[in-house]
Amino acid sequence: MFWRRRKQEDFRAEVEAHIELEAERLKEQGLSDEEACAAARRAFGNVTRAQERFYESGRWVGGDQLRQDIRYGLRQLRRSPGFTAAAVVTLALGIGANTSIFSVVNAMMLRPLPVRDPAQLVEVAQGGPTFSYPAFRRFRDENHVFLGVLGVYWQKGLDATINGQAETLDAQLVSGNFFSLLGVDAVSGRTFTTEEDGLPGRNPVAVISYGYWKKRFGLDPSVVGKSITLNKTPFTILGVTPPEFSGIWLGFPADVYVPMTMVGVLHEDRSWLNNTGTHWIHIMGRLKPGTSPGQALADLALIHGETLEDDRTVNRSEAEERFLNSLRLAVVPAESGLTFDLRQQFSQPLAILMAMVGFVLLIACINVANLSLARAATRQKEIAVRLAIGAGRRRLIRLLLTESLLLASTGGAAGYLLAYWSGTMLASLVSMAWGLGWGSPRLDLQPDPRVLAFTAGVSLLVGVVFGLIPAIRATRPDLTPALKENGRKIGASRSSMGLGKTLVVSQVALSLLLLFGAGLLVRTLRNLENLDPGFNRHNVLEFSLDATKAGYGEGDVPRVYQALLERFDAIPGVRSAGLSVLAPITGGGGWDGEVWVDGYTPRPNEDRTVYLNAVSPGYFETIGTELRLGRDFEPRDSRSAVKVAIINQAMARYFFGNDNPIGRRFGPGMPGDKGRQEFEIIGVVEDSKYETLRETVPRTAYLDCFQGPLGGMTVSVRTAMSATALVPQIRSEISAVDKNVRVGDFTTLEEHVNTSLGHERVLALLSALFGILTLAIASVGLYGLMSYAVARRTSEIGIRMALGADRGQVLKMVVRESMLLIAAGVTLGLPLVLAAGRLISGQLFGLKPADPTTIVGAIGLLAAVGAFAVYSPARRATKVDPMVALRYE
Repeated sequence: MFWRRRKQEDFRAEVEAHIELEAERLKEQGLSDEEACAAARRAFGNVTRAQERFYESGRWVGGDQLRQDIRYGLRQLRRSPGFTAAAVVTLALGIGANTSIFSVVNAMMLRPLPVRDPAQLVEVAQGGPTFSYPAFRRFRDENHVFLGVLGVYWQKGLDATINGQAETLDAQLVSGNFFSLLGVDAVSGRTFTTEEDGLPGRNPVAVISYGYWKKRFGLDPSVVGKSITLNKTPFTILGVTPPEFSGIWLGFPADVYVPMTMVGVLHEDRSWLNNTGTHWIHIMGRLKPGTSPGQALADLALIHGETLEDDRTVNRSEAEERFLNSLRLAVVPAESGLTFDLRQQFSQPLAILMAMVGFVLLIACINVANLSLARAATRQKEIAVRLAIGAGRRRLIRLLLTESLLLASTGGAAGYLLAYWSGTMLASLVSMAWGLGWGSPRLDLQPDPRVLAFTAGVSLLVGVVFGLIPAIRATRPDLTPALKENGRKIGASRSSMGLGKTLVVSQVALSLLLLFGAGLLVRTLRNLENLDPGFNRHNVLEFSLDATKAGYGEGDVPRVYQALLERFDAIPGVRSAGLSVLAPITGGGGWDGEVWVDGYTPRPNEDRTVYLNAVSPGYFETIGTELRLGRDFEPRDSRSAVKVAIINQAMARYFFGNDNPIGRRFGPGMPGDKGRQEFEIIGVVEDSKYETLRETVPRTAYLDCFQGPLGGMTVSVRTAMSATALVPQIRSEISAVDKNVRVGDFTTLEEHVNTSLGHERVLALLSALFGILTLAIASVGLYGLMSYAVARRTSEIGIRMALGADRGQVLKMVVRESMLLIAAGVTLGLPLVLAAGRLISGQLFGLKPADPTTIVGAIGLLAAVGAFAVYSPARRATKVDPMVALRYE
């Protein structure tokens, strides 16, 4: 490797010495010096060929040729800075967009947990993802297919006190074998032992995460052994997890881990360890070597059947029985961890976005291929000369392909940097798209080796795709005209522009597809934003209160809340205030159950589910939901009074038809249940959305919150001014009642509803961005093609003008050709548009998949941008001087 030149010099010297010796021998036979030297060289043969054979025998010739091609390609790209910049920027945008979206796919779907042998991990699930603690113990102790089984429960917003400072943190309650089974060791201190999770409530110990150690304790090495108070119970910190480990839930890192058997200490109202009817534990197992998930499922089926029988010993309603009968056990790979429906929620949007960025990249490739075709046309004489003196066509294709790969690799490197820099923004968008879930996922979207490999693979593919066709076409010139001095006119004919026009038509078709998809998603967002949800979202402030955290008993909590409502009503600028267990638009999930209704005879297996909420008097006035019949809750509806409820119109229509429901009764369970709870209907309110804006309004009943136990509540305050302007005064009124009352974050009802549309907003934003990007790329492609066509047809245009054509006719000719290309692209793209509309129909709201307004709008926008792109080349064509153009003839 390091002495190749020396070896070649030695071989050259050896050849010369051999020839000299042979010449000396011939001189001794009587030949003159010149005759001897000539005869010696003739006897030896071709010296140069011998040196070439020696050169080829000692190295990889293809590598030398590749190095030469790279050097030549770099020189060519430096000579065409405009072409190089346009190609690199176009490819960087296309590859960067693909890399960015793939980084999200990688973080959600592909990246394994940073634990020992993650491929062995599986999740055990049923119709719901959780099991009871007795069921977990049976799976753990009675299976024959796992090396171990762990259980985990996610606890968000756990109250914590450290050195007298109160805060909230996210915790995971885990089984004692959690860290040992995963193969996670502490970087400081130690983790749990199985014994520390053995006896309920006996071991108040904790392991904190590296991130929390850094944020809260500044990486203080003495943190081990310190105390942290969780829900008023002191816990001793045993150790710190490694920095790469943040739990087994994708996107939801934990701050602290505590033994699962401490759940009764953390939550005095939750005696879940011996309750077979309470499902709260997620189960993960590590398979024995050679065991498949299917084999594990077969082994666990018997245990699962026995756990369901245990559930049936609990007194359950008909709906709960149906739910139990519907449960099916599943054993699914969990190499990438557990999710709170994160993968399910984002799978289709990510598929849509990956398809869109794939089309963006394809359009970018088409654009660069068109530029390469135009550039190759200007190099036809060079290529013809190479072919004429003996260069092989395959060798020339490899030379041109090397230039394309250089462009693609440069664009790929720039795209990778774009993806790296956009990681934080994408993470914010994912959090926005999560909507009203109880937490926002925190994904690590910085590119890793898998993303780097994806970028490299895409760059290689792109280099081949946009470089191969121009290279093949450029190496098939007609040598005779190409070698003429005026060979620059080759390609001026219409036929030579055919491939470029075909590529532009393809660009237009794909651009129409992306614009249409973006239009549907943007209009879906607008439809949802303009939807009447059944309440007035403007000028309403929302925040949470929890008097139970301040130590108030069950009898005192209502008094505190009533005092606070009175103080809020007295604030200047406040029109009304109300409490509710659930805010409008819960974001998925809620409080529901089957009910019996007095006088209503249910059909067999009828779904009588009603959604519930508990609210205070004045709540409906506060959120702007109109009372259509009867009365609102009043102070007389005390705990000792008859239990009352207000139902929505959907429930009234379903159970009562056109009859008046006022005074009728309903309750949870089945008709005839002993000791059944009853509620008297006192009013009917208009329908309003409950979980999401997309839903059909469900049957809903509102209970009086002061007639039942009170916990944490959501406060809604309607104001006559900017809602957030009253936050300081509201905080002051809360402190005046009791400064220990826990107050949650303040937001407005409008912001709350908008947050529920995060999923749609992110899809609309990114699709619109990609649509604009493709429109820009396509317009640049059309501009480049028409500019090249005008330049190549200068003589033709000059002749036309010399024969009498005016500038208007020339302008019309160029614009007409451009519009014909756009029309052909639209015709080609319409079937794609109709197919794409059906594919994304699940993401639409208030629109048909083949919405004509969106189609017409996309075509109009494409035509307008196309006309703008060709205007400059068309104007340039009108300024051709016939005399200058004809001189070339």
